[in-house]
Amino acid sequence: MTEIPTTIKNEKLVQKRREQIVLAAIKLFSEKGFHKATLRDLSKEARISHGNIYDYIGSKEDILFLIHEFMADLADNMLNDVMRSVVDPVEKLRQMVRSEFNLMYQWADAILLIYQETHILSKDPLERLLKRERDHIAKYELVLEECIEQGAFREFNIRIVANLIKMMIDSWVLKRWDLRGYANRLEMERYILDLVFNGLLMEKGIFVVKPCEDS
Repeated sequence: MTEIPTTIKNEKLVQKRREQIVLAAIKLFSEKGFHKATLRDLSKEARISHGNIYDYIGSKEDILFLIHEFMADLADNMLNDVMRSVVDPVEKLRQMVRSEFNLMYQWADAILLIYQETHILSKDPLERLLKRERDHIAKYELVLEECIEQGAFREFNIRIVANLIKMMIDSWVLKRWDLRGYANRLEMERYILDLVFNGLLMEKGIFVVKPCEDS
């Protein structure tokens, strides 16, 4: 989180304070709304003086960009861990879907905020945001390609399917207004995995989505 200019020379302090600001902003914006909340409100929530907060950010646009970078870093680290630790591509894809779904569930307010307010970003930060998203989806594309090369999946448009998988995961946040009360998190996760795997495998029934044991 170092793209935004700062007057502070200590990089570790900048990162610490910006993460403090991001976490406070996610809570504040989800309660008051992005446009109604002020930087004075944020300084109080983050426990940083109103004057000092300008040492780390310049505007609410900066905060929105930092929230996206924070979430993108969490998602990238999570997917990279799975891609490094799992060899079988089908199992790798399954764990990527489950891990990202859990991340979306944990940070639902931040994800919804990013989707709702991205339009306010100016050209440069918006382009950087979209590049991070493209790099993120490309990780799914790499694993899908592995699945095809090993004969587990039939041939298909990898870019389309990777985007569809990501949108299905995000739908738990974006469509929660309609899903709340009709589906729980584990049920939603199970249906996503069933659609992904049983819809793409060469033979039906090779991959069985087992019910989740945790509640």
